[in-house]
Amino acid sequence: MLGRRIITRGFAANEKALKARIRSVTSIGKITKAMKMVAASKMRSDLARLLSGGNFGYNLAANWFEGDEIASKYLPEFTKDTKTLIVPFTSDKGLCGGVNSSIIREIKAIVKDSRSNYVVFPVGDKGVSACIRPFPDILYKSISNVYTPVSYNTAVAVA
Repeated sequence: MLGRRIITRGFAANEKALKARIRSVTSIGKITKAMKMVAASKMRSDLARLLSGGNFGYNLAANWFEGDEIASKYLPEFTKDTKTLIVPFTSDKGLCGGVNSSIIREIKAIVKDSRSNYVVFPVGDKGVSACIRPFPDILYKSISNVYTPVSYNTAVAVA
C-alpha cells in the first residue's frame, strides 16, 4: 500500500460542473419553449390567413363570364376529354414533412380511380420530388422557390 497513491476526486469541481450542466440544459429548454411558441404563433397567423381566404374566387370566373355576353364567348367548353388540374402547394424546404406527405396522400386518393382525367402541377420542391415517382404520366410542370407569405402577385404568376 505504500506504492499506491490514492486518487481522490474533488467533489466541489464535479458539483460545479454538474450545476453548470443543469443551467445549460435549463437554458436550452427555455430556448426550445420559446421556439415552439413562435412556431405556434406563425401557424395560427397562417391558418387565420388561410381561413379568411375561404372560398375566395369560387365559381368567380364562371359567374363573371356567364353574366357578360361578350366575355362568355371566351369561356372554354368542357367536354369528356377535359382534364382536372390539381395544384398542390408544398414547401421548398423545412420541417413540414407531415403536411407535405398528407398533401401527396390526398392527391393519390383523388387520382386513384381515373388517372387519365387529371393533371398535376405541383408548387414547391417537396411536392415536385414527391410527385415525380407516383405521377410521372400526369405530372405537367412544376414551380419551386416560391417565397412566403404568398402574395397576390405570386399567386397571379402561378396561375
